[in-house]
Parts: sequence; structure tokens; C-alpha cells
Amino acid sequence: MKTSLGLTGDFDDDDMFHDLSEAFGYCPVFNEARSCETVGDVFEGFAEPLGYDVSHGRCATAMCFYRLRNLLQPRLDVELRPKTPIRDLSGLSARKISKIIRNEGGMRPVIPYGGWWVAIAFYLIAGLPIALMIFDSLSILSVPGWVMLASIPATITSFVLLGIFTATFPPEIKTFGDIVRIVASQNISMLADGGARLGRKEAWTVVADIASKYSTIQRDAISPETLIYRQPKKAVA
Repeated sequence: MKTSLGLTGDFDDDDMFHDLSEAFGYCPVFNEARSCETVGDVFEGFAEPLGYDVSHGRCATAMCFYRLRNLLQPRLDVELRPKTPIRDLSGLSARKISKIIRNEGGMRPVIPYGGWWVAIAFYLIAGLPIALMIFDSLSILSVPGWVMLASIPATITSFVLLGIFTATFPPEIKTFGDIVRIVASQNISMLADGGARLGRKEAWTVVADIASKYSTIQRDAISPETLIYRQPKKAVA
């Protein structure tokens, strides 16, 4: 039985193609990209126009490792190695690490998140004033004015709390090397312009890394035969 990324076609595929386009620095004709059925189809779309000479060049992951180490090492007490556990980077929050990579390194970072419970709490609290106004306008619930006003600070607080708790890397990131690998994939075009190797092997790594962000299956389980959509393509057209 073929595996599937499980995309529904409700803009999650658009997000994936956008991330791939950002990584490679170009995008195949979008209609053709959407007609793809497997991850292998997507890979061929991005790998075919590669114009880099792959007979030489440095390893993109190694280049990214040294760039990130130079950015982060002066701010940490631990010596950064590929196998350094994420917990040993506790001197810097995930949010701070991402900010340094983006602002000082000029690269697209790994985006930290706060987990499903933070997202649920955020949307519940942020939506409270809107829900109260709707209930009041439809006469479903009589809401005193002071309650409406009191809900506004709750909404502001939810935005503050989201910023505080959005400081966790995705669970699949366990080492500094994992951060390096994903950042390298997300910035492969920039690294290639700087002398990194970018052939079909490297391109597949990029596609698998980014596709795994939008799927519940592990990166190593993604193959060229892996289907993109949960349902047949015609069901999401």
C-alpha cells in the first residue's frame, strides 16, 4: 500500500509548493505542480531545471553547520556539534535561535511552535469578543457591556502568551544537526549560489525535508511513490 502525505488540497498544498519555491529559488509552472500525484512528480518538477554544475562543490549541510555555529556558538556555553542535543541549547530559546538565524544569518529558520494546546487556547480566547458580539446581535445571549469590554484585555493577553509559549521546536528536531539539516534544505538556493553542491541527490533531500513538514509520516518514510493527497487528485481539484 502506498503511503501518502495526507494533504487535503485546502491550501496546504499551496503552502508546501511555496516553501519549495522559496528553497529552490524558482517554481515550476504552478498548474503543472498541482497536477502532480506523487512526491516523485514534485521532485522531478523542481530537479529538472537545475542549472548548477554538480561535478564539484561543497556539502550544503556542512556549509550551513559552520554558518549556524558561528552565529550561535558565542552565545552558548556548550560546544556545538551535529549531535548536540537540543536541550543543551537551553541558553537560547527556540524563538531566539530562529530570530538570530533569520536576522543575522539572512536564512529562513526553523519556525518554533507552542504545540496544539497553545493554539487551541489562543483561538478560544482571541475569538471570545467576536463570539460575544455575535451572540448578543442574534439575541442568543444578552451580554452586558462590561463583559464585552473585559474580554478585550483577554484577547490582548492571549497574543502576549502566544509569543511567550511559542518557543518549542517541532518534536522531530532532537539535535543541533537536525536544525542545520532543515535550515540547509530551506535555503539550498542561497547555499548553492555560495558554492554548495546541488544535484538530484541534494534536491531530493530538500523535497523530502519540506514535504515532511506537511505530513504525519516521517521524512525517511517518504519515497518518490508517496502520494501527495489523502484522496485521489480529482477529489481535491
